[in-house]
Amino acid sequence: YTYFFLVPPSLPATVSHRLAESVEIEQPSGSQGLRSKQEDAGRGVDNINRVVQANENTDEDGTIAYNKQNATRTNSWCEGSIPPKLREEYQQSWQEIDSITQHYTSTTGTKISGGLFLYPRQTALLGKLIQDLMIHKNDVLQNQAKTAFRICETGFGAGHSAAFFLSLSAQVQIVTFDKFDRPYQIPVVKQLEKAFPGHITHILGNSCRTVPNFFAPKNGMAQHSNDDCADREFDLLHGSSLCPTDNIDLVQHATCGTILTSTAMHALSDRAVYFGPNAQWRKLRDDGCISDITCFREVPRTLNQSFIFAEKDKVIAHEFCFAVVTGACSNNNCTIASDNEEKCVEKREAMKGILNNLCPDDRIAVPS
Repeated sequence: YTYFFLVPPSLPATVSHRLAESVEIEQPSGSQGLRSKQEDAGRGVDNINRVVQANENTDEDGTIAYNKQNATRTNSWCEGSIPPKLREEYQQSWQEIDSITQHYTSTTGTKISGGLFLYPRQTALLGKLIQDLMIHKNDVLQNQAKTAFRICETGFGAGHSAAFFLSLSAQVQIVTFDKFDRPYQIPVVKQLEKAFPGHITHILGNSCRTVPNFFAPKNGMAQHSNDDCADREFDLLHGSSLCPTDNIDLVQHATCGTILTSTAMHALSDRAVYFGPNAQWRKLRDDGCISDITCFREVPRTLNQSFIFAEKDKVIAHEFCFAVVTGACSNNNCTIASDNEEKCVEKREAMKGILNNLCPDDRIAVPS
């Protein structure tokens, strides 16, 4: 497979662009860095619609980007390639993040843990999935352009995943949890707040405590107010912290039909996140908290620098999954429309259909 990432000539080959030898790098004419959403007025759903082509229209790269009538998959998405226009959006953010992290890692010796930039297939599938979810949500809500698509993330890292999500559409809002104790993290947050004003909220502290606290009713109330419930309902959960219960905590406070995904791991049999004997996804599946689990593997690649999780020259081929929250384990203290049993079943079926159409030929087996 060939993956395309943009590297501006004015920047050094920083972390998110130091790809394996099999990766082809496309050079643009220049870089303008991050830009404000306010300067990008009107982008919103257009950022999605420009790669949603009815019937068999093609995108600029000559591929059929999306068939809205039957959700036909495209090889480019499934193989880890993102349409050029979307790629340009998030690469601007990643370049700026790399400049910030490089400054702090070179002066303090701090390593970065890794990030979404290491996983082209997961990046592409997240982009495709979020677009499909937003299209569905806009259709259900009769295309209300201002409808937010809300993402809850544990583990901000260096901010690559948050920047990617925010770059997809002006509809995206993200709440991200982290200790924010690495020197580059708050500067990256501030840069994202500047580029996407009002679209990112960061919550500082150990996510094992801050996530449950965030979802708990306030001021001793037994149940959230309607406004509080709206602020705590999300469309996508991204578990990516070192907290050993972050995925469980997210699912227990989620409404049915929410999509769960987690950071890519060296294998789905890992002991912490996915399907090791006591791993979080195994517990969630065994308890009926998630269903329709769909998993993929990255193409093997060699790291050409050291990260917190792995040293230089290590070959990685990480694996990751998506799933639908059933609502069976929810204790979110909210009474909202998506919790209605009939609507819950309807939404779960819709999410199942979206996952079923996500690159079915490229999946790997889910551990038993």
